[in-house]
Amino acid sequence: MARRKRQAARTALAWLLAMQAPLLASCGTKERVERTERTTPAAEAPPASTPAESLAAATADTIRPRPSSTTTEPDLVDILRNVNTIAIRSARLARARSESDAVQAYAVQIAGDHTAANRNLDELAARLGVKPQSNPTSRTLTASADRARAGLGSKRGAAFDRAYIENEIGFQRQILDLLDRSLIPAAPDSEMKALLATQRATMEAHLDHANHVQTALAP
Repeated sequence: MARRKRQAARTALAWLLAMQAPLLASCGTKERVERTERTTPAAEAPPASTPAESLAAATADTIRPRPSSTTTEPDLVDILRNVNTIAIRSARLARARSESDAVQAYAVQIAGDHTAANRNLDELAARLGVKPQSNPTSRTLTASADRARAGLGSKRGAAFDRAYIENEIGFQRQILDLLDRSLIPAAPDSEMKALLATQRATMEAHLDHANHVQTALAP
């Protein structure tokens, strides 16, 4: 009788272990997965852009040249005339004030080339029957040039020479960008495009000359 009771107890224990085996295995697997997840390093996220990098990207996109579809031929004539007039006035100031031979030679070149450019522009405009028309670009260029000349008013000697050439370099770069971005793409006929291309080549040569003068003036 006692033997039968012990055998029944062993049978019950074996059945209980058999029923709990899948549950124990599942718990072990879950524990291993959780342990693996805790010990496996998370994939590193790509580094975020710094504010400076974001600003640089936005700025680069903003300044990328885009052809203008609203600049008319009368606008082109007025803009070019203003560009030439601005350059001539600045050159005259340099001729009157500078004591540097290099600056004097540069100013002579600027005055002569832009006077000839204005003459060629007037001839083409008369042939095409185009009259200059005031526009925001022309007014902005003129206002900026007036401020620049006013800033040169109190300078003398080497300080004037360096400031004048620095201003010239900025002006040449500004107009070259304007030609590429807006004026040349807006030209409606081959004669105007050819005139603009000639003006661009002239101003590129002026920029190169100004850079050399700036190097010569460096203290």
